[in-house]
Amino acid sequence: MRVAVVVVCLGLALGGCATRYQELGPTGGVTAAQITDDLWRITARGNLYTDSGTIQDYVLLKAAETTVAAGRTHFAIVGKHAAG
Repeated sequence: MRVAVVVVCLGLALGGCATRYQELGPTGGVTAAQITDDLWRITARGNLYTDSGTIQDYVLLKAAETTVAAGRTHFAIVGKHAAG
């Protein structure tokens, strides 16, 4: 029982280190920058505890939020650049 409690606490502690969905800052996050009237650049950055799938989800969520905020109903991904 004691080992299970330690494992759960360790998992929660490490999970808390991953980048949250937030505006881009020193600890990571996501942002949208308008390029033209109907073109936006979505940038996301995580830390060592944030997997690539989570970053992709953040980009898609920010794209959807930006689309709705611009009064549109659809978005398309026109390019991808992944930092090494």
